[in-house]
Amino acid sequence: MSFQSGVRQALATASPSPGALRDAIEREHVWTCPAGSDVQDFIPGHYTVIAYSGQLFSRDDTDATTPHDGVTCLVAQGGVRFKADGLRGPVIRSFRVLAFTSSPPGSPAVGDSYVVSSGGTGAWATHDGQIAHATARGWSFVVPATFDQVHNEADATIYHRSGGAWVQGLPAMTIADGTITVAKLRHGLGYAVESTTTNDPPASPAVGVAYVVGPSPTGAWAGHAMKVAEWDGAAWIIMSAEIGWRVYDKSISGDVTYSASGWVSATSGYSQVVVGALNTGTVATNGTYSYSTSTAPTTSNTNSVASISLKAKKAGATFEIEFMCGNRVSSNNPQSIAVFLDGEATAIDWTRVNGTSETASAEMAGFKETLILTLPDTSLHTVSIRGARGTSGTSGSVSRFRIIAREIA
Repeated sequence: MSFQSGVRQALATASPSPGALRDAIEREHVWTCPAGSDVQDFIPGHYTVIAYSGQLFSRDDTDATTPHDGVTCLVAQGGVRFKADGLRGPVIRSFRVLAFTSSPPGSPAVGDSYVVSSGGTGAWATHDGQIAHATARGWSFVVPATFDQVHNEADATIYHRSGGAWVQGLPAMTIADGTITVAKLRHGLGYAVESTTTNDPPASPAVGVAYVVGPSPTGAWAGHAMKVAEWDGAAWIIMSAEIGWRVYDKSISGDVTYSASGWVSATSGYSQVVVGALNTGTVATNGTYSYSTSTAPTTSNTNSVASISLKAKKAGATFEIEFMCGNRVSSNNPQSIAVFLDGEATAIDWTRVNGTSETASAEMAGFKETLILTLPDTSLHTVSIRGARGTSGTSGSVSRFRIIAREIA
């Protein structure tokens, strides 16, 4: 059945009633809230629809309790409520912004949007956390609701609104079994790290590069010892390890597993291996020490050969200190080697090279001996190897040697 608009009917009479014409106009038209006006100050009359913040809100005279939130419900003068058109529940909105910043740009293009950071200035004062849109009539602001999202072009990251703040990433969610294939996971077939001993974040890491943070971290890693750090292109993502985590350590070409005592090699039983530089020169070992199983060598009867800097991953860790020498020059040199900690005068552990006696003999080939020491804490320590000939024999030296230190898990 055909019908006319209320406005046309009101005008069809010989003497139209101003009140009837006004009421018909209000009933059949949308009221648009002007920029800068507060919709809560609006006297709605007979209006049934309000256009506000890019949405249509329909009048609901059956509701007298829903509070005004500016998103799903508008409360005008007289307690008249308007609901987001077609919606009776929360709305999650998504915005694209150029950056998070506290100061309005000097010459924004129409359509540019920003998240106002804490301490907004100028036209953005009092709008902290809101989304600022540049329009032809000036800045327009949207008050975000919980779970609203922004896609920030400055760092190519999604943020969501939670607890009155913008939080990086999407809200926590449950993912159904079988909905993500291994091919879609960056580390689906195993997580690889560059090392488990690095303390200083690299200056120019590649996207996706990862480390197990060392025992004495600095810079962006400070306070995150033993955690996993991955560079996402803008910042380090720090992950606290849980017992049972396993990663592949590229520096030792093997797996390491996180346990109650820290990261432990899955194959060797060592939590870290530190290889000293190869010394190809010649170092004198002219100290005179008569080997004894009970009397330790000292700095006064040995000569310094080599040293290495160590940081334990856990206090009280035991280290195997392996000293490898390619050649001993002159007979009976050295007959004994010993390991010293920091500047202490007495050796921690010592041994007689290859179990030989202290009698004179011809020049001998190289050797490999292992000594044991304990580091009391996770501070940086200097571990030194010193050598000595026996009470008999000529002076001599060692050449082509290195130290390898292994922390026992």
